[in-house]
Order: sequence, then C-alpha cells, then structure tokens
Amino acid sequence: MWVQGFEQRLFDWWFGVDTAGISRLHYAELPPEVGKSGYRYEPTPRRTFHRMLRSVCIDYSRFTFVDVGCGKGAVVLYASEVPFKRIIGIEVSPRLHQLAEKNIRGYPRSRIRCRDVSVVCGDGATFSFPNDPLVVYLFNPFNESTLSRLFVNIHRSLVQNPRRIMVVSRNPDCALQLGGEPSLIKEKEKASVFSGSSCS
Repeated sequence: MWVQGFEQRLFDWWFGVDTAGISRLHYAELPPEVGKSGYRYEPTPRRTFHRMLRSVCIDYSRFTFVDVGCGKGAVVLYASEVPFKRIIGIEVSPRLHQLAEKNIRGYPRSRIRCRDVSVVCGDGATFSFPNDPLVVYLFNPFNESTLSRLFVNIHRSLVQNPRRIMVVSRNPDCALQLGGEPSLIKEKEKASVFSGSSCS
C-alpha cells in the first residue's frame, strides 16, 4: 500500500497533476441518499490499470471508455494514453469532478492519444451510456444497492441498443456481483472482465 501511494505521488509530481490520496470526505457534502451510496476515492495504480487493459483484446478506436466513479480522474488520464474513440469519467462529487477536470487540462498533450476526453458530474447509476461499443471500468464506486442499479442501467442500454459492452472491475466484491448478471459473461478470470453483446 505504501509503495502504491509513493508511485501515485511520483506520477503526480512527474506529470503535474493531483490524483494521489484517499478521499471520503467529499461525499459528506452530497445529499444523504447520494452520499451514502459512494465509497471513498482511491486511485487505481497505473501499472495495474494497463495490465488489466491488456487483457481486453479489442480495437480501442471503436470503443468508448467510461470510468464510473472516476474521482480525481487518475484512470481517465491513464486511459487517455490509449487510442479510444472517446473517454468519459463520471463522478458524483462536484469537488472531485472539478479536480478531475483540472487534471485533464494539465496532463501533457504529448501523452494523450484520445482527443475526446471529458468528465461528467452526475450519478453513474443513472448515466445515459453512449450508443458506442463500451469499456466500462469500475473500481469501488458504489455500495451494493447502487451497484445493482448501475447493472440495471447497463442491461437497459444493451436492450435499447445491442452492442458489445465490456465491464472491467478491479474490486472482487464488484466482480462477484457482476458474475450474477445474466446479460454479462465472464471473459477473463484474473482481470474480472465481463462482456455483453445483446439482450432480448
């Protein structure tokens, strides 16, 4: 854990951004029904993210990447180094959302391979997903009930517009719940990669 924290601070220092640290306090500023649904912000280590992404064998240029519960935007920055069609971070905390936007603006342009990167301030469980093929990333954004609403939302999006949606999770509890979703099939064991292509 100490090594991960050091590596994240080194990443911040090197690229002039602010993604390190663990934050729970920002959620206290939100309405109770929202504030209690989110867990703390904790950045995914960069090496961990790219290792997980390598297990997803797709043509990145066809897919939109969505980070649900993006916090300060660390994963959004990592993903920007990959030639996705589009990248969207979703964060319910206005303060963390502002920090994520600032980090995106400050990230070196020379490292960015996706030119359509944005962060939305809102509830990921009610977010209107784009109609593109998707890679949806989850670390530990919600409690169990809100996570269930997110999966209903993903299922609804598949029904309305059948396409490939890949859900990548680092959190074992999240992966366990994903395993119970009939519209998603587990593709990769180690990276907890699930995918759905159509529902009828």
